[in-house]
Amino acid sequence: MTSELTRRAMLAGSVVFGGAAGLVGAPANPTVRPKYFHMSQSSINYQAEFNSGKMDIFSFMDTCRALDLDGLDIHVGQLKSQVDRTYLKEVRRGCLNRGMPIASICVSTEFGRSAEAVPRELEKARVAMEAGMFLGAPILRTFVGSPPSPDKREEAFRRGVEALRKTAEIGAELGMPVSLQNHSGLTSTGEDMLRF
Repeated sequence: MTSELTRRAMLAGSVVFGGAAGLVGAPANPTVRPKYFHMSQSSINYQAEFNSGKMDIFSFMDTCRALDLDGLDIHVGQLKSQVDRTYLKEVRRGCLNRGMPIASICVSTEFGRSAEAVPRELEKARVAMEAGMFLGAPILRTFVGSPPSPDKREEAFRRGVEALRKTAEIGAELGMPVSLQNHSGLTSTGEDMLRF
């Protein structure tokens, strides 16, 4: 066990110390989040705010900082560009200035609906990985998608497995691990996830 003094511990201690006189029965030692437990927020959760122009990636960073989160997850759909290095440098610097590391980069890929769309979706994943690596993201979160119809679920599953394998190969080439987001469609249940 370490007695390292952190900003959070100091702030938590000063708040508790300052208000302890008025709190009868308050715990002597406030609950502190374990060091291995990190909280981040995904920009896609603010999609309506981004789409309406009420939020951009920088105000999203400010929101995450105000919530005292440990990092942020950027969905590439909320970036103005994934290839403009000048803009990406501003994003990276914005994270650094706020003390907000990028927990992951996320891309919405759809491998299940159409075999013809898979090459375009793989390219979308590659571009997201390159942007994520430039920003310092340690991992890509991706989606597998949905079947075009319930009777084509098994066909879509096989297509999704192959596309995820190719996505992972691109990630291995670039040096970025790939994770599968459990989110509806072909990954609606824990059992679905285990199949992949």
